[in-house]
Amino acid sequence: MKIGVLIDRLNIGGVEKIAIEEVKSLIDIGEDAYLLVLSRKAVVKDAFADLLKNIPVVYLDDRLPKIFKFSFKIPGFYFFSFFHLTYPFLLPFVIKKKEYDIIISHNIYTTFSALSLSKLNAIPYAVYIWDPLSYNLKKTYNKGFIYNIMFFVLFLGKRIDKILVNNSMLVFVSGYIHYSQLKSIIKDDKKIKLIPLGHAYLREIKNFRGDYIFIATAWKEGKGLENLLNIIQQIPNCELKVGGKWIHREYRNKIESIIKNLKISNKVKLLGEISEQELNDSYINARVTVIMNDEPGFGMPVLEAASNGCTFIVTETSGVAYFFEKNKDGFFYKYEDYITLKSYLIKLLNNERLAYDMGKNAWKKVKENYTWQKHAEILINEIKSLMIRK
Repeated sequence: MKIGVLIDRLNIGGVEKIAIEEVKSLIDIGEDAYLLVLSRKAVVKDAFADLLKNIPVVYLDDRLPKIFKFSFKIPGFYFFSFFHLTYPFLLPFVIKKKEYDIIISHNIYTTFSALSLSKLNAIPYAVYIWDPLSYNLKKTYNKGFIYNIMFFVLFLGKRIDKILVNNSMLVFVSGYIHYSQLKSIIKDDKKIKLIPLGHAYLREIKNFRGDYIFIATAWKEGKGLENLLNIIQQIPNCELKVGGKWIHREYRNKIESIIKNLKISNKVKLLGEISEQELNDSYINARVTVIMNDEPGFGMPVLEAASNGCTFIVTETSGVAYFFEKNKDGFFYKYEDYITLKSYLIKLLNNERLAYDMGKNAWKKVKENYTWQKHAEILINEIKSLMIRK
């Protein structure tokens, strides 16, 4: 089966990383899989260069004349660009009918093109929804022009969500909150599948845990690092290591200023962008990791930590919370309940054996259930069984 896993651009982020791992794992189980990228022009140069080795990547806009590649960011939006609107009209002319047996599209704006290809080129699509558009708009824009016209954009977002999921072959989600939300707008709720993600770097864990807190993601506004720094300032003798690419230099400047003002430069290390090897080495030696933002989509850093035997503290509404056991694999707290979060951090920092036992429980769960191969097998079984029925 020829499968295209579709993203809009290769940037530093969880969605892009997941799509790459999906292609890898689909190939490993014998499928003819490709990473399809709408636009070659990325915000971050050479994103995930180490993960992309030996992965077949198809930049779809390479097939377009240069004049049609013109794009710009839609004013007022963070991640919505002109090419998201134009490519659905252009790509069906340069992609053959039935060139792929199915496209697995990640995220809403990307799926505009998948919908067009399904209607005009007879290529069915499945959509992986990390956040429905109506949810994402409300969560992301709390000021500015979009916020001022929120009633209109929410109405439009709900209509778009409904069109895209109802025209898809399958809908994949990794969070129970979004699973419940989408069931209310889809005609055939049997095609919504709640499935976990995977991790490829499962290693034998050490017999002890390190003494530092480690967190890593693509850093931008909304990740909540400011709030964690305030907690770190209140806990004596603790160390925080922060890994990951900074999407906006302004946000890093803000964080550096907070660190200086709180006088915790001796307790916080900003590591910057790190390789996959460095990421996993950091987790395998850490005491605990933390997610600060409300992340119902999934929360990939928790899975990365657990695969290295590192326990976690996560908001109870995170998608990943559905797949792990509270107080056994990690601690869950209510979003913005920083008093409880602080108490959990102190408990784990003061009790290495507790952190080890919880991390080992989480590691076993990943080993038994949450590998990329298992994720790929679930995907392909759902797709093939539906194709056979149709």
